[in-house]
Amino acid sequence: MNLNNLKLHHKLVPDNYLKLALEAQRCKEIQIKELLEKRKLPDVGWTEELIEYVIQQLAALDNNNFEHKIGLGEREARMASKLVINRNYGFGHGIGRSGDLLEAQPKAVGSTIVAQLSNALVLDVMRLQGIKSVKSRFIAPMATGMTLTLCLLSLRKRRSSATYVLWSRIDQKSCFKTITTTALTPTKKYYQLEKFAKKHHCRVIRAKANPISLAFELKTLSTDVATELGSMLFTRGVSGTRIVTKGCNKCIDGFEFAG
Repeated sequence: MNLNNLKLHHKLVPDNYLKLALEAQRCKEIQIKELLEKRKLPDVGWTEELIEYVIQQLAALDNNNFEHKIGLGEREARMASKLVINRNYGFGHGIGRSGDLLEAQPKAVGSTIVAQLSNALVLDVMRLQGIKSVKSRFIAPMATGMTLTLCLLSLRKRRSSATYVLWSRIDQKSCFKTITTTALTPTKKYYQLEKFAKKHHCRVIRAKANPISLAFELKTLSTDVATELGSMLFTRGVSGTRIVTKGCNKCIDGFEFAG
């Protein structure tokens, strides 16, 4: 409601009563103005009533909520169910334009404001958490599979030679599909070797030359045990070994070994 309109109806209520009510409403208007201007988290959290009030005001700016205007077209938002309308606060158009999530949507001014404001608040949260170097951000409405797919594709640009993704579980089909979609290969070998290493009091390390390695202290093993160990390494597909000469120290991938 426009507060200026209330001033025209002073005959409906005494001026002193109206003044107190208007002051209370102006406090809310100031909070909303500061949020839109600064685009940062408020120092004092908002009430749920104020949040819903702002959302409803912004939703009214979308074309599908215009009271005396009906647009025709294949991209016009229409919601016949009141349950759906309430669930989405009247937002029906979505955000972005022509595949660009950051582009303003001419038929959904309110939705565009919500999207841009949300991006700004996320940036503020990241900086408050100590990530000062971040300069841009955007919220992408995606589920698990697509999110991980984009993450793996981004990582693959940085490490073009990478071909494997360590896979610790098999009941999450979405993640598994993500790995194969990005033309990468899931592997559980590292975790199998890690379990084996713990059982035999050894350490599994990632070496630069070999993605998966095992480190053993051979000086405590007899010849027969060492031979058996070699067979075990072969059957488990360990690609290489590191031998530390007796009396010497060697550092491999951050681990210090004494010969």
